[in-house]
Amino acid sequence: MANGTSTDTRRMLFLSHATPEDNSFARWLALQLANEGYPVWCDLTKPLGGEDFWKDIQEAIREDSIRFLFVLSRSSNTKDGTLQELACAKGVASKLKSQIRDFIIALKIDDLPYSDVDIEIQRLNHVSFNSSWAAGLHQLLKKLEEDGVPKHSNFNPQAVSTWWSSQAEFSAEHGVSDVPETEISNWYRIASLPETLWCHNISRRTSGKLEFDVSGLPWPAVKATDLSFVTFAPADEVAAFLDGSIYIQSSIKLPAADIAKRGHPLSRELVSLLRQGWDKASEGHGFSVQRMSPRPNRYYLQKGANERVFFEGVSSKRTYRDLVG
Repeated sequence: MANGTSTDTRRMLFLSHATPEDNSFARWLALQLANEGYPVWCDLTKPLGGEDFWKDIQEAIREDSIRFLFVLSRSSNTKDGTLQELACAKGVASKLKSQIRDFIIALKIDDLPYSDVDIEIQRLNHVSFNSSWAAGLHQLLKKLEEDGVPKHSNFNPQAVSTWWSSQAEFSAEHGVSDVPETEISNWYRIASLPETLWCHNISRRTSGKLEFDVSGLPWPAVKATDLSFVTFAPADEVAAFLDGSIYIQSSIKLPAADIAKRGHPLSRELVSLLRQGWDKASEGHGFSVQRMSPRPNRYYLQKGANERVFFEGVSSKRTYRDLVG
């Protein structure tokens, strides 16, 4: 047929997507399709497979595309550029409806409600990539194979590898810079440890089974054995808070820095003391607590509390975060 309606010269999968919102997905999909041998055109991967960049996108859709893959998202559903490409593809699909089944294939990649999908493709079948890109790719490849979409030898794993290594932003040779990097974390650094950790050995004033509980002490404390516990507080401070039936028989003074070393017999107890210290400090600063036994507790601010904190950000500028909401 004439006027661009023949399927004999059509060989490209045209990948239409919103820029820059859907770039990551479009680049990934283009490379996956090329790796499988399908000639694919995407503005992000030119000149993959030796393909030239068309000056007239609509001409490419009308004359050289065997399928039009429309990356359907909240962005592409409203952008003029992608909707214009889609309208052009609808015209081609109408002319080729007796020769090509499903010229337009919509690839749904986010939570865009079907009721909001542009009317141009609302009635078309969709391949869902929303829950899994891998599952969506498997479904798309199956459809392309069932529809007999031709492959081309220029598109293969080697072509993908060559393209990838030529990209300065991705290749290991050109894309890695030996420069300092700021790492952002919500982990708090322990500025300093108490110098001393005390291991208190206890005894009972009367006969009977020796039982004791250190959870009520005002300081972090944890049992080391059935007859001892560790804490940062010395014996003379702890004694007044113990049950009257027990007393501290002897104490051992230990350097906390030594216990902090990996493999020390009391290192686990030290971690527990530090966590207790964090818990007590959080509750003391007005946080509400949600007990998550056996997991760490959750702390949060209730509405009406100090909901905004100011601090110096990564750029050394004063900034803030809202802690409620």
